[in-house]
Amino acid sequence: DWYRTAVDWAAETGVVNGVGNGKFAPNATLSLEQLITILYRYAENKGYNVSKSASLDSFTDGSAVSAYARPAMQWAVGSPPILPSIYPNSQNSIPFQMPSNLVTFEI
Repeated sequence: DWYRTAVDWAAETGVVNGVGNGKFAPNATLSLEQLITILYRYAENKGYNVSKSASLDSFTDGSAVSAYARPAMQWAVGSPPILPSIYPNSQNSIPFQMPSNLVTFEI
């Protein structure tokens, strides 16, 4: 498959861990927490400072964030230039609009 080299690299470096049981689902839809976790782990891998963090308590669904994604989501909320468009709502989801100024990473 065309994505094999990228998936192998991402798995070897810990940027992605798959969907369980050693499997990957490259055609599946990413949730917001999955996307943020990938960006967070990539930034860590490249040596970027990922120490900024903010509480998820102000979000109505902050407690619903998966344990694996919690540090990444806290980083994203604590780094407004990364994700300036996250807003809480009352329907257990965080509406997300990809910002046009999202940090561009080079591989």
